[in-house]
Amino acid sequence: MMTSRGCPYGCTFCDRGVFGNYVRAHSPERVLAEIEELLGRYGAREIRFFDDTFTINRKRVEKICEMIIERGLRFPWTCLTRVNTVDKGLLRLMKEAGCWQVLFGLESGDPRMLDNLNKGSSVEQNSQAVQLALEAGLGVRGDFIIGTPGETMESLENTLAFTTRSGLDYAHFNKFVPYPGTELYERLVSEGHEFDTKNLPPIVDHAAIVYVPDGLTRVELKEFLDRAHREFYLRPSHVVRRLLRTGSWHEFTGQAKGALAIVGL
Repeated sequence: MMTSRGCPYGCTFCDRGVFGNYVRAHSPERVLAEIEELLGRYGAREIRFFDDTFTINRKRVEKICEMIIERGLRFPWTCLTRVNTVDKGLLRLMKEAGCWQVLFGLESGDPRMLDNLNKGSSVEQNSQAVQLALEAGLGVRGDFIIGTPGETMESLENTLAFTTRSGLDYAHFNKFVPYPGTELYERLVSEGHEFDTKNLPPIVDHAAIVYVPDGLTRVELKEFLDRAHREFYLRPSHVVRRLLRTGSWHEFTGQAKGALAIVGL
C-alpha cells in the first residue's frame, strides 16, 4: 500500500521528480478502509506500506495503529521510514498494531558520506533508531548505498563495521546507480560522465557497475559488495540469531536458500 506521496528531504541520490517534496497523505479512515478491503475481499495475508516515509506524520500513524487495534485487525505489516521520525513510544505502538519490521534507509556508516548524501542524519542517530526498534520487538532492515561520489575504501569499511555491530536483522548493500532526475546524476553529467539511462542495470547485479568513484575500481567495488554480504549474513552470531527466530519450515528453507546464494556470490 501507498498511503502518502512526497518527501520533504533532500537526499542527493533520490529522484523526487514524480512525487515531489510536498507530502500528501490519505486520512487514517481511508487507510483503514483500504486495509479492510485488502484483508476481507482479496485475502491479503501481509501488508507493506511503501510510503517514502511512513512515519513522517506521527499523529496520523498513531491514529492508524489505534484504529487497527480497536477494530481487532490481525495482520503482519512492515513499512519504510527514516530514523529521525520514530521514537520508542511510536515503535511500540506500531508493534502492538501488528508491525513486525521497519526498513530504515541508513545509506552509510560513515559520517562524511552521510553528509555528502545530504541524508540529514548521523551515524549515532542511525544506531539509536535501530536499537529503539529492536527494543520494541521489531525486526530491522537497513539499506545502504555503495559507491556514491566521494566513497573510499575506508568509508566502505566503516559501513560494513556499522552493519555488523548495530544489531540489524537484514542489511541490503545496494550499488550506486545514478538515476536521471537526482542531484547526483545532474552533478556527474555536468562533470563529463555519460550514462545510458535506457539500460541502467538492476541494483542487485554486483558486476554491472555504471559509476566508479575516484580512487576505487570496478573490481574493488564488486569484491566489496560480495564480501559485505558474506561477512554480514554468515557471521556465526547472525546465523544463530536467525535460526532462533525462524518460526516455520518455509521460513527455514528460505533462510537456507539465501545463505547458499550468498556463499555462491
